[in-house]
Amino acid sequence: MLGDDPEAGAKELHVVYTQPETVEAYRKTGAFPDGAVLLKDVFATKTEALTTGTSSYADALIGRFIMVKDQSNKNAGPLWGDGWGWAYYEGPETRKTVTTDYQQDCLGCHEPARDQDLTYVQGYPILKN
Repeated sequence: MLGDDPEAGAKELHVVYTQPETVEAYRKTGAFPDGAVLLKDVFATKTEALTTGTSSYADALIGRFIMVKDQSNKNAGPLWGDGWGWAYYEGPETRKTVTTDYQQDCLGCHEPARDQDLTYVQGYPILKN
């Protein structure tokens, strides 16, 4: 994510992970299979002038977003719905999510990507065939 002044470098760095079988299934069908896990780490950045030019790189972990595909909505509840399980963990926390209601905490950002299964697949270059 660009900073307010792009010449000053990136504001955040987003790194997305998933299982190899999720990538394979998505490439074949164009959809995420039930049980797919998408994890996005968001890092603050440091930026400095190097001999190759201005460079931004990951620094402290700001937080971690996790989505789990639930096609049948069998886990419906405050953290599950619209075909996904939703959670956000602040900083290095891995046990307690700060998400309390996905509709209020998550959909505001994800709604514009509804036609892409509520995910910004353009940020996942590995999904391209």
